Amino acid sequence: TGIEEFSSKGYEKANINVIAKKCGISIGLMYKYFSTKEDLFITCLQRGMKILDDTLDDIMASDDKLLVKAEKVFVQPAFIQRIC
Repeated sequence: TGIEEFSSKGYEKANINVIAKKCGISIGLMYKYFSTKEDLFITCLQRGMKILDDTLDDIMASDDKLLVKAEKVFVQPAFIQRIC
């Protein structure tokens, strides 16, 4: 949900209160783990990059032909489905 909030609204307009509410936790608990909005943003970026990296590894390890792999990477970004 943090990734969704930042990607749909951008860093400046993203709201930690909204993220906490969507996660079903208090804002106090959110700030226990992420002391600033920037900390949460960096964590979301790292998670998104990990998901992207894992997805690319899965695609490249498949037995698909190269053209199919390229299509999966560029036309059907499966990593977006894993994030949302």
